Amino acid sequence: EVVADFSNMPHLNTRIERWELLEEGGNYDRWHYGVITYESMVGGWLLGLNENHGQVMVEPLAPPNHYYHQEVYTTHSLHGLLIVKNYGKTHFRRSNRDGQEGTLVQQEVFSDCPLLFHYLCVFEINSGRQEFYKNLANWFS
Repeated sequence: EVVADFSNMPHLNTRIERWELLEEGGNYDRWHYGVITYESMVGGWLLGLNENHGQVMVEPLAPPNHYYHQEVYTTHSLHGLLIVKNYGKTHFRRSNRDGQEGTLVQQEVFSDCPLLFHYLCVFEINSGRQEFYKNLANWFS
């Protein structure tokens, strides 16, 4: 539920400087929303903000134990000179490993970043994911 409610995202991804919820809908079986976020990026003072236009879908597969989160973002970087499509699929499952209860997160992320900017895109994606999961763990601690 924390991840499904986009109003929590600026707390989980502190690189989000501002955001706009464009539309939302659905019911308890599946809900979705459209959003625009403006995020700082590496060298943001020089390279500007990433402007991300996203469609997010959340589906409880076996609530409260298993949720599916899918997102597609079109990211405008380098003052609009670079446009990249990013895709993410994440499963959140309650888990019990070695007697320790927790949440198992399985995520698949990919993008159509041009080869010339591959390392920048990989760095941006990985640093954003690390920040997100660190803050998500802190949310529950």
